[in-house]
Amino acid sequence: MTTEPVIIPPANFTDEDVVDWMEEKLSSIKVLGELNARREELVDKLAKLDAEIDKYTLKSAIQIQSE
Repeated sequence: MTTEPVIIPPANFTDEDVVDWMEEKLSSIKVLGELNARREELVDKLAKLDAEIDKYTLKSAIQIQSE
């Protein structure tokens, strides 16, 4: 059997305060997950952009040879 965690709030916290605190934590976890997913998408896009920049850097290079 799994033991449930015990939350020991400050003396001036009501049950409603604890619920509000927990809801805020859960909301923050959700937002953090969304932000990490967006970050992953941007990292992928940045890698593709870097590859394209490399491609066109090579294509645009001019080599000059003196005699």
